[in-house]
Amino acid sequence: MNSRMDPRINPRTNSRRANSRANPRTYSRRPRRVRRRYSRTGLIIIAVFFTAIGVGIFFMIANIITMAFNSNSPEVVEAGLFDNDYGDYPPEEEITEFAPGIPGVPMRVEDINDTGYLVLVNRQHAISPNSNLLVPLSPPEIPVRTIVGMYLHPTARQAVADMFSSSRRAGFDGLFVTSGYRGYALQTELYGDGDDAYVLPPGHSEHHTGLAADILVLDMGMGVEIMANSPEGHWLADNSYRYGLILRYPRGSEPITGVPFEPWHFRYVGRVHAYYMHRNNLVLEEYIQLIQDRGVINIRHGGITYYVAFQEVQDGMLHIPYGMNFAVSNDNSRGYIFTAW
Repeated sequence: MNSRMDPRINPRTNSRRANSRANPRTYSRRPRRVRRRYSRTGLIIIAVFFTAIGVGIFFMIANIITMAFNSNSPEVVEAGLFDNDYGDYPPEEEITEFAPGIPGVPMRVEDINDTGYLVLVNRQHAISPNSNLLVPLSPPEIPVRTIVGMYLHPTARQAVADMFSSSRRAGFDGLFVTSGYRGYALQTELYGDGDDAYVLPPGHSEHHTGLAADILVLDMGMGVEIMANSPEGHWLADNSYRYGLILRYPRGSEPITGVPFEPWHFRYVGRVHAYYMHRNNLVLEEYIQLIQDRGVINIRHGGITYYVAFQEVQDGMLHIPYGMNFAVSNDNSRGYIFTAW
C-alpha cells in the first residue's frame, strides 16, 4: 500500500507510532493502559515506603517509652534504690558471689542504705520507734482523709494516697486513715493491761515503723465483719498489693502472726514483695522465712526479673550485687534481704 494514501502514516517520519498522537483514534488505548499500570505501581511503592517508615517510627517511640518507664518504674523510685558505683570492675580478689550466677562485691553494713521496708515486727521481734523519716499524712497535695496529726513514712504515705485516688475512681469515696505512726508512749497507753488482742505491746507494733496504716470507712464503725464484708473492704483486700501494701493480718493467719484478723490494717512492703505475697497467699512471716530458707527467689513483675536474696552479716560485711540496681532491708530477724535487678 502506498504510504501517502494511508492516513495512519505520518508523512514526516514515515511512522505509524509517531502519528498516533496526531490521530487520537489510532493507537491511543495502549499507551493509556501502560501509563495507568505505571501509576498504580508507583502508588504501591510509595505506600509501602511510607508504611515502613511509620512502623519504624512507632517501634522507635515504643522503645523510648519502654526505656523511660523501666528507668523510672515504681519499684525503682519507691524504694530509694541505688546503683553500686565502683567505677571500673573491682580487683579479682574482691569479687564474691551475691547469688548463684550473680557476682557481688563486699560492702560494710554501715554503708548500706537500709530501707527497712521488710522489717519484721511482731510479738517475737521488737523494734524501737523511728520517727526520723516521718512526714504528715495529709498535707494539701495528698488526697487522704485522716485524723489531724497523723504521720507516716513518706513512701508509705504516697502508696496510701495513690490507693485512695484509685478507690475514688472505683466509686469508693469513704476511706480514711484512723491510725499511722505511733510512738512508744502512745502504744503503751493503748496497750494498757494487755487485754485487747488487737493491740500489741510497746515495741512490738508495726505502727512504730511508720509503714502501717489502719484504714476504715466513714460512718461504718470498726467492726471486723462490717469492714471485711463491705465493698470497700473487699476492694482494699483485692487491690492494696498494687500499691505495695499488704493486708497484714488476714483471716486465718493468727497462728502465724499472733494477731486476730484485722481487715483494716495495711503495711507497706514494696510492690514487688506485695505482689508475690498476694499471689501466693503469704503473710510477712511466711515470706521472710521462705527467702531465708531458699537463699534467693526470682520474681517476675512488670516485665522485670527481680532477685530477692537473703544474707547474714559476716564480719560486718554484706555482699552486694555488682552492676545491678538493688534495694536492701534488714528483716529484724536474722539478716538482710536484697532486691536486685
